[in-house]
Amino acid sequence: MTVSAVQSALFNRCLTMRMERGLATTVLPGDVLQKTETGGLFTSSETAVDQARLDAGEVRLTGPVWGHKMKGAHDEADALERAVLDEAGLTPASFKVFAKLAEGTRRPLFIRPDDLRVEPQHDGIRLSFSLPKGCYATVLMREFLLPEAVRGIDEAAPAQEADEKQE
Repeated sequence: MTVSAVQSALFNRCLTMRMERGLATTVLPGDVLQKTETGGLFTSSETAVDQARLDAGEVRLTGPVWGHKMKGAHDEADALERAVLDEAGLTPASFKVFAKLAEGTRRPLFIRPDDLRVEPQHDGIRLSFSLPKGCYATVLMREFLLPEAVRGIDEAAPAQEADEKQE
């Protein structure tokens, strides 16, 4: 279980790093992409072509679930993923000792839920959707709810500052 938790944390850090750098929807040289229809993996060698395919929903960016059988990225994408391992004080070889527990794979960084429906209800809305194996409904729901929570905090801050100035 610990190995899986480490793999998950590293995957999440790769995703976070891409988001922080504004690369969440950008194909980098050497990115490992997944064909949406078949699930097949390939390494991007023509970023402009692959960016158009990503934008059209034909392919997805993937992130590393480290292990000895994981298909590694190259070039700029590899440098980003290796930076995450460096932060954690790990190398790809760190996972060899856990070969039977952590073979490694690639997972999409983002997914598009299937059959997404939003239906009005008398006391709110009802969301329904399907997710692929390994995806969590709680994470998707957070994406629907977080913007509202953030807006509430941002809107409350100026009012609070005004109250403090009056005192």
